[in-house]
Order: sequence, then structure tokens, then C-alpha cells
Amino acid sequence: MANSLLSKIPDEAAPSSDEYAPNARIKCPADVIKDYQTLFDDDWIAAKDRASVQAMVDGATPFSESRLRLLGLHGITNVNWGDLTQAQQEAEQPFNDILDSMDNFGPIPVEQGLLSDAERVIQEPIIAEEMHRMITGWEDFYFNWWLLSHFFTMFGVGFTYRDDTLDWRWEVGSLQNFKIPRGTKASIDKVDRITMKTDMQPSDLAAKVRNPEAGRKMGWNPEAITRSCRKAMPNNMNTADPEEIEAWWKDNAVFAGNNAVVVTVVHMWVKEVNGTISHYVVDYNGGTDDKAEQEFLYCARGKYGSMGEFVNAYLYGVGTNGDLHSIRGNAYNLFSSTAALNKAKCKFLDKAMDEANTFLSTESEDATIDNMITPRGPYFQLSTGVTFVERNTPPVAGNLVPALQMVQENFRMRSGGMAPRAAASGEKGQKTKYELQRRDEMDGKLSSSSMNLFFVAWARDYKEIVKRASSPMLQESHPGGKEVFAFRQRCVERGVSPEVLTRLDYKRISVNMGIGKGSSSERRAVLETLNQEVFPRLDPEGQRILTRDTVAAYTDADYAIRLVPRAEGQRPPVDQQIANMENQFMQLGGQATLEPNQDHIVHVATHLTYIQGVNAALESQEMGLEEAIPQMQMAAEHTGQHMEYIDPNSAPYPQFKEALQQFNEVIVNGAKSLEAQQRRAQKQQEQGQEVSGVETPPGVYGAAVDARAKADALLMTSQTKMGIMKKEAEQKMAINDAMAAQKIMQTAAMARARAATSKPKTKAK
Repeated sequence: MANSLLSKIPDEAAPSSDEYAPNARIKCPADVIKDYQTLFDDDWIAAKDRASVQAMVDGATPFSESRLRLLGLHGITNVNWGDLTQAQQEAEQPFNDILDSMDNFGPIPVEQGLLSDAERVIQEPIIAEEMHRMITGWEDFYFNWWLLSHFFTMFGVGFTYRDDTLDWRWEVGSLQNFKIPRGTKASIDKVDRITMKTDMQPSDLAAKVRNPEAGRKMGWNPEAITRSCRKAMPNNMNTADPEEIEAWWKDNAVFAGNNAVVVTVVHMWVKEVNGTISHYVVDYNGGTDDKAEQEFLYCARGKYGSMGEFVNAYLYGVGTNGDLHSIRGNAYNLFSSTAALNKAKCKFLDKAMDEANTFLSTESEDATIDNMITPRGPYFQLSTGVTFVERNTPPVAGNLVPALQMVQENFRMRSGGMAPRAAASGEKGQKTKYELQRRDEMDGKLSSSSMNLFFVAWARDYKEIVKRASSPMLQESHPGGKEVFAFRQRCVERGVSPEVLTRLDYKRISVNMGIGKGSSSERRAVLETLNQEVFPRLDPEGQRILTRDTVAAYTDADYAIRLVPRAEGQRPPVDQQIANMENQFMQLGGQATLEPNQDHIVHVATHLTYIQGVNAALESQEMGLEEAIPQMQMAAEHTGQHMEYIDPNSAPYPQFKEALQQFNEVIVNGAKSLEAQQRRAQKQQEQGQEVSGVETPPGVYGAAVDARAKADALLMTSQTKMGIMKKEAEQKMAINDAMAAQKIMQTAAMARARAATSKPKTKAK
């Protein structure tokens, strides 16, 4: 059955240009057909091997049934035990499971100079999250991801490709679809030309030239397309393609009679002498018409700047000689071991069945024909002349079992840590805990290696997606444009500047590989260690992230976000705003209230900043004791209430505690001095003496200076370690609010001072 991978040929393309035509390597459609057929013939032996591997994964028996009948051995065990199928499924599983552990594919930086550092740390994570939402929300994403991981792990090579220059979405192919010259190095940039044969429905092909003039400008040939659609034929199995034959057998479609009518086309991407890539589409069956033979269905010379702009190769290493066709995947490497394992298990079962049989001997031919065994309930009665035969059985346990174990161990080792654990279950009791641990560590390294190779290629695709999604040329009506514009709208609604969404620096993108490299057990083990050793020393944002990742390890990323919502840079500013309002309220003599669900670290840091501002005013003598001490005392008491909700083992707690103690010393000493001076003023009033103003004693002044210095250092250390003010926007907001509050206090103090100096000092309040 022909593969219908390229269901839509590009709607938009650079038209054929005379600039490239004189140097074009492809002159006519016959060149494309000839080149494809040559590459197909060169790949036939490899295609036959891939078909054999696919057949074993699909459940093909180890022996040919027709040959067994010919030899009179049709009664022996002939079973595919599914070891390769299970191994292949387990090899693919980490690549599929890894999606559950991540809420974005990697940070997406904005071009330099567009945003401040404060804006960058807020907006870039939002862009990455919404980009992840756009990609995974695409209806074909999971299918294409799973299919890609299947080709990658099974054969060692998988391809993603796009059929125009704007659509960010991709399709998946394999070496069955892409025919590439032998000797090509294992790098997509080293590929000289690619051909691919596929089927298209006449309606899809005709839609390209529904507007003939517009189609012609984009590179289509309306007349050639019309002739090809008229000659469309039913889709039939290509008996020359071993992989296609296997696919038809697997789909139970070999004897299907109602096949779809299709136009078989051949695509060719070829690197021109100037380095650009041209794209051609021809009718595979057009040779019957002389005119059609000389015309392309589609021709776009110099369409791409490089092969990597439309196709990406996922390579399981560099092979044995650095060539693309020398690369082998997991299933291919396990094929020979699986074949031996299937035969060994079949032989073992045959021997076990032989051991379960009873052998009898008779004295004559007549005794053989007679009813020799008569059931009597739980017993059997033997006829006269029938006796049991004692025979020496071969030592099955001594020869077959060790051989079977040897084959199983070889199978597990060649699987690269991704073979079914059941295959090695017989040895676990014979190995020590440390031997099993060492083996599991080796298996994890092997699995991580394949994951690293996969994500090296995915990084190129991810960059291409971001590049196309940020293209200012993309319109909502273009393929994939609807999803991109929805992505941009969500970003803007969350506070992202619209102008940066077309200025994403895709070249600096790095991909996120998740925790555990696709292994759920490893991911949970790592998170368990982090929760035990690191969690108490993290700031609230770090604790929130770690908690969310832990939930995702046992559920999925979406459910984790529901339980532990993203802060998104919103919670700290909200808490800071509330804390600043509380500071202003307490300055006016009001009593601030505490809510248990507040970000207590943010509140403590903000209140200490306020206390520090009052302390600075006291130090500079802009504020007197009678005004400063009550404000500091009220704020310190409220701050102490927040301290009760902070984990004493967390990093900022000791710094906050020491800073608060320093301020409390100023408050205590200042209160004592204020009380003493009030008693002295009262005594002077009773004696009819002029009451002197309240002054800050040198001791209190020194304590205030010392408290300020230590508080500055401690707060700076705490903020550096914890990142409480990690976002510059939040820092500026808190500082501006604190400065505004301090300015209000200073203004009020100066006003009261001026009022006091303008009145005679005859009485004390």
C-alpha cells in the first residue's frame, strides 16, 4: 500500500525563476522518475531487511509454515513469542512518557534590546508555555511524535518534513518513504538530493489549481495536473516494494478490491550548484503521455536555502562508517537475537511436550490396533500385551536452560537497557543488590544516550517551529496560521508585548529534556531526593516548581498545573502590593491583618524594607523617637506574625530573624529612651519649667546605624540567595513603593516639625 504522507503539496512556493534555470540539475520530469527508480533499486536490499524486521515485530513466526509442511514438520512449535514487539514498545515508551513530565519544550528568548531584563524574565516563560500549548494542542502532534519515536528506535532513522515555507506543522517519514543516495554522510546538511513517491487523491491535486493563474504563480502547472487527474487509477500494492508488501499484509488489505483512486506522484528535492534547494513534483505514471512526460506538476527552483529548512533527520548515532545508511535502530539490532530466542523457546516447549507424553510398547500389531487404554476414573487400565517403556530423557535442564539463559542475556544487553525485564527475570535471584543496581545504572546510561540523540534533532525542529511561528509574513489564512495567531493572542492576554512575538531569537533556543530522560522511575527517584535534600532551602517559587514537577511525575503536567498553578510572575507583585498597602496603613496607625495563604517571605521582606526606611529616617534625624518608634514597633510585631509561617529551615529565615532582632533592639532602646524623656518632661511641667523637646539619645542613634548596616547586608544576602526579588520589575515596584512610603513619612515629619517650631514650646503633649 502506498504511503500517503504528503497529502498536501505546498500551497505557496517561489515560482520557477530564470536565475536558477540555466544551472538547474533537473531538466525534465523524466530525470526525476529515473533518479527515483535508481535510488529505489539501490535501496531494495535494505528495504527487504527492514521488512523482515517489521514482520517480526508484527508477529511473524520463526519458521516458514509452507517449508515445515514440505518437510513433514508442521506439528512442531512455531510461535513468535513477542520479545521483539515488547522490546520495541519499551524502547518507544520513554519518548512518549517524557511529554507528561514537561510543561514547555524549552525557553524561548526574545531578540536582544527589545525588553529589559525585568520584562524578559516575566514574558519569556509565558511565550515558552504558550508555544508548548500550541504545539501539543495540534490534533496530529501526538500521532506524529509517536510515529517518529517508532521509526527512530526501530530503524535508527526518522524524518520530519514540511511542505511549504510557512507552515510550522510537520509530517513524519522513514527510509521507506525517503530515498537518499548511498554514501550520504549522517547529516541532513550533507544530503545532496531526496526523492519520495506517494499517492494523492485527484481532488487534493486539483485544488492546487482551482485558481489557475494563482496556482501558476506559485509553481503549479494547471494543464499537467488536469491530465494527471483524468488518468487517476485505483491504488494497488507495489509488489516490487518489500516494505509495502509487509504493510499490506499487516493491514489485511492484500485481497482488498475496492481501492481508492489516486494519482501517484514523485517528489524530488535537489541541491543546486548555487547551494539552494529546488522542489519538483511529477506524475509517476506520466510516461504514457509524451506531453506530460515533458512537464512538471510542480516546479520551484531555489525554493529553500538549505535542506534543514524543510526536512530534519533523527539519527540513532552516526553508524559504523559515518554514512546515513549504516545506522541501525533498536529492533534491527535485536533481530538476530530475537530469531534465536524464538527458536530456542519453541525447541524448549517441544522438549517439554515430549517429556509430558507417555510411551507404550506392544507385543503384536493386533495389540497396537486394539483399545490399549481404558479410563477407570482416576486410573487407566492397560490391555494385555501393553507395557510402559522406560527411556533415558535428554538433560533438558542441563543443556537447553543454560542456552536459553545465554540467548536471553545477549538479547537484554543488545537492547541497550530497553529490553523487557521479563527476559532477565530468571537471573535476578542470582544477583546481588549491588549487581542489579550497577546493571540498572548501565541501562539508564544507554537509554539516556538514545534520548540525547533524539533531542539533538528535536532542538532543530523546535527552532524551526519557533522561526515559522514568529514570521511576520505568516497570515491567519495560511496553513498553521490559525494556531499561531491564537498563540499570539494568549501571550498578549498574559502581558506579553505584541511586538516581540515576531522577534523571537530562535537561534538561541535550548530544549528541555525533562527530569529522568523519559524514565518514570528515575524521574520519581530524582524528585524524591530533591524534596528531601533541597526543598527546605528553596524560595517559595522554587518550592512551587519542585512540588509541581513532583505531582507531574505521578500524574501529568496538566493536572500538576491544576493542583500547583504557575506563579507567572503575578503572585509576588500582588503580595508586595498588599504588603506596601499594609505599610502605609500601619504608618497611619492602623492594624494590619494576616492571611495564612499569603506569600509570607515576600511580606517579611517588604515589611523589613519599610522598617528599614523608618530606621533610616530616625538615623538621619528626619524623624523623632515619638514618631518612629510606634511605627517600627507595629510593623515589627506584624512581621513577627509572618515569621511564624516561614519554615525555620528555609534559607531566608535566619537572615530575616537576625534583621528583625536588630530592629527590635532599636525599638526597645528607643522606647526606653522615649519613656524616660516623657517622664522628664512631665517632671519639668510639674515644676513649671519649660519643657525641652524629645531628642534621640546617642545610644539609640548608634543602635539605629548598626541595625541599618546589618539589615542592609542581611536583606541583600537573603534576596540574593532566595531570589525573592528575582524579577527586576518586582524589585523596582517594591523599591518604588518603599521610597514613596518613606517620602510620605518624611514629608509628614517635616510638616509636623515646621508646625512645632512655629508654636511656643510651653506645653508637652
